[in-house]
Amino acid sequence: MSKVFEVGKTYCRADSMFDPIVVVKRTAKTITCRGAYYHASPTFVHRIHVDEDGTEWVWDSYVPSRHIDSTVCKASWEVDE
Repeated sequence: MSKVFEVGKTYCRADSMFDPIVVVKRTAKTITCRGAYYHASPTFVHRIHVDEDGTEWVWDSYVPSRHIDSTVCKASWEVDE
């Protein structure tokens, strides 16, 4: 069951300490996002990775390596508001 990131949708992170993200732009290899709760937040780009089952996921490359797992965001973790 593969899931892909879609523009305009909100997705949770692995750790609830990090705000969810909203996808504002998408290419075949990247998504451009911003924080879900602060509309004036700057945008940032994530490179898309794909699981064995075809589900897309991203992680924040700017955090220290010991915290990367907590910033993972999967397309299957869509927030239904």
